[in-house]
Amino acid sequence: MASESDPLVHTYVMDISTGKTRRLASDLPDRRNGESYPIAPSADNLGVFVEVPAGDLHRIVFVPRDGKHAIQTVMTLTKPPWYLESAKDGTLYLDQVDRPHEILRFRVTGGQAEVLGSSDTYVAAGQYI
Repeated sequence: MASESDPLVHTYVMDISTGKTRRLASDLPDRRNGESYPIAPSADNLGVFVEVPAGDLHRIVFVPRDGKHAIQTVMTLTKPPWYLESAKDGTLYLDQVDRPHEILRFRVTGGQAEVLGSSDTYVAAGQYI
């Protein structure tokens, strides 16, 4: 939730019985990808797994729900996941999205499209490099 004093978006934990909220982890980076938010509770219910962009890479991190322990990197991926799930036995399931971009020019008269530019880097809607 962003505010005037803190324009970043953060992930919060809510105690349903009291309605109180707190940030899940103060050192959890801001995520601005509006297309997906891969997050899944751990099998032991002691925390959550979250995807965190890291430059051109994507880290899957474990964030303890108590807010007292450090975030731990579980794995690093080369492509962003859109979904993340944790099974009862602790197995993590996720996908990876590969959406390269091309800029094409089509002739009015038809024929082959001309590739004007391409990129292997996926930039989500509303994000800028």
